[in-house]
Amino acid sequence: MYNFSLKEDTKIKRYTTTPVEQKPNYNWHETVIDQSLCLPNVKIEKEGKESAFDVKEIAKVIGNALTDLLLSRQEKEEIFTTQNQSFVNAVVKSVLEGLNRRIQKENIKKLTQDEIDLLIEKVLIENDAHDVARSLLFKRSAQVTQNNFHKTTFHRMGQKQNILS
Repeated sequence: MYNFSLKEDTKIKRYTTTPVEQKPNYNWHETVIDQSLCLPNVKIEKEGKESAFDVKEIAKVIGNALTDLLLSRQEKEEIFTTQNQSFVNAVVKSVLEGLNRRIQKENIKKLTQDEIDLLIEKVLIENDAHDVARSLLFKRSAQVTQNNFHKTTFHRMGQKQNILS
């Protein structure tokens, strides 16, 4: 059983909500050894927009979750190590294998970013990287909360404008 403390969770949440410009930036996509890994003819839907699948984005998501976790533990010098780069590469490879199996089985042409993030979390947990999965979960949770806040705010502003008009 894993014993995570509230104090550690609070620190991770703080780093997952810290703007990117205020954190170290690493080229996690460079950790992907086989740049030819891809999902043929699959589009990714994120925030209502479609784009081509990019394996670099998966490495970035995993690497950033690891970065936030290690920053929360005050282990800044331990972030972009050879061991962590290999870890990110291995997780990327496992995620792509899972995505390829699903795409072939279900003949999928489009995936949402949430579907990819959930698979990343699943692979992290299967690889006993629960703490990195938690970091990613906190990041996604903060994004959903922020998006819902903006939607609610704009919706309410629209209602006020309609009432006043």
